Amino acid sequence: MRYLAVLLLSSTLLACTTTQGTNTSMRASNGVTVESLPEADKLTYQMGVDYIGRGEYQVANEKLMSLVKKYPNFSELYVMLGLGQERQGKKSDALALYSKAISINPMDRMAIKHYAMLQCNAYDKAAPENLARIAENAPTELKAGMNSAAAACYLVHKNAIKGNEYADRGIAANPNYADTYYFKAIAANELRHFNDVFSALDRYHDAYGYEPDSVYLGLNAAKKARNQAEISKYERVIAMNQGQ
Repeated sequence: MRYLAVLLLSSTLLACTTTQGTNTSMRASNGVTVESLPEADKLTYQMGVDYIGRGEYQVANEKLMSLVKKYPNFSELYVMLGLGQERQGKKSDALALYSKAISINPMDRMAIKHYAMLQCNAYDKAAPENLARIAENAPTELKAGMNSAAAACYLVHKNAIKGNEYADRGIAANPNYADTYYFKAIAANELRHFNDVFSALDRYHDAYGYEPDSVYLGLNAAKKARNQAEISKYERVIAMNQGQ
């Protein structure tokens, strides 16, 4: 049960992306997005993604690599190439591809999450400190994402104090990197700093809208704080979603 619990927590914190698509705000990199591709190249890209989902990694790699020369600044392309390598157990190759995506687009949250998941082994006690060192040595444009990753890793390792600290560092580095507010909210909830939970979730929801995990986090914190206004807000969100 402990093994399953750690995997679920890691998944919630660090692996909120799949091969089925990405949020527009995380895809833009020098103007290259899936939507901006010509139809033929868009089809090739989607075929590559689909082959990853089916476990046909060699075909997937061929499809995606055929686009690299045409779109060298398409960060999502490198994320998908990395995902194919990761699923084959090729950690070093996957990390290099995720790093390439991040260097192209430091705001690519999908690349950062996949990179962080590989770096943050739930059973390696040194993993959070390793990510913290990466964050501290990162160039300015990467500090928000790397501090966010360190915050998430500390939370996976049940250290809410450090998680809160590195979330604050991420926010200070770039208050527009919205993922950090989710980790701030988780840490603040653990520390029973409920007003910080509500303000952090408001910033996160402004960027990405209401998501099931964040909504139930907000409702849980509101109930513990006995904050009726926040309870009512989140109950309305849940009711609206159930009615759809």
